[in-house]
Amino acid sequence: MTFKDDLLTDARDVFLGGNDEFDESVSYTPSGESARSINVLLVKDVIEPGKENKRLTLHNQAEMYIANHATDGVTSINKTSDRVAITDRDGNAQTARIVNIISSDDGIWHVLIEW
Repeated sequence: MTFKDDLLTDARDVFLGGNDEFDESVSYTPSGESARSINVLLVKDVIEPGKENKRLTLHNQAEMYIANHATDGVTSINKTSDRVAITDRDGNAQTARIVNIISSDDGIWHVLIEW
């Protein structure tokens, strides 16, 4: 096994392994499919600057890391239709959408979500 293979496996098993040390379970609904539970790394710190809509209200945003894996994560992302049910900084249930794919590789997706 190569260093790259080990790194991808470690990212999935250690950081997104379901031990609640770094990750948390969310309900991810891919476009046109049923919701399923996956573990993600969710960075809920406030991202500056916030985004305003036409009514000048701020959108809440967070960064999320998802395993690029058919079973433990997702292998494709539809920014228009995919939804993720999360718990926000204040402990409230929210339905977020992916607004930007910041980066991706063979092991992990780094995305920006908002609600």
